[in-house]
Amino acid sequence: NQFGIHYCDMVLANNDWAKGVKKRFTVLYNDEWNMLCNDCSKIYSSLDSNLIKLIQIIDYRDKFYRDMLNNSNRDMAKQTKLDSINGVAIDSLISIYGYVGISLVGSRYKNVCWSVIQHNPIKFQKKHFNMLKKASQNDEMSKSNIAYSEDRIMVHDCKKQKYGTQYYFDELTNKNEIYQLIDPKQVDEKFPGTITIE
Repeated sequence: NQFGIHYCDMVLANNDWAKGVKKRFTVLYNDEWNMLCNDCSKIYSSLDSNLIKLIQIIDYRDKFYRDMLNNSNRDMAKQTKLDSINGVAIDSLISIYGYVGISLVGSRYKNVCWSVIQHNPIKFQKKHFNMLKKASQNDEMSKSNIAYSEDRIMVHDCKKQKYGTQYYFDELTNKNEIYQLIDPKQVDEKFPGTITIE
């Protein structure tokens, strides 16, 4: 389940924090720690390894030019082509699996499907919005993602946004400004997008 996968990510992580926890825990509970690691390995083995490999490729393409520090227009044009390719791939996977989230590919790649949808044309985003909303409610992806999706669609349709996730660059003030909000009182000016996700 989702909680088990989240928990195992912490247990099996290979970072300094995880190593410190393991070192302290195994001093008194070595057998229990080994049992916990075995249980986590079983949870991971239940995931679809071939699907994870495919999502890894899609994730790599999704970030390829975006991860470069100084993106030129030419680079972004190339990224748009990769986004289109990814869109076709994700559309196909959705037709088979529905949202490809944590229960299928683990917490590390739970947001890849959403990211690809976000990086495709608005028509594509609208097509899959209800699925994304359900995935958010079922903890298949980060709950905050749906705020970005909903706001982007509303702003595109010339409506006020709900969560305050969408900005534009104002040449008069020479800074980023938030698109109009439905209820500004609900959104923290310093931390927009932080109101409760429904």
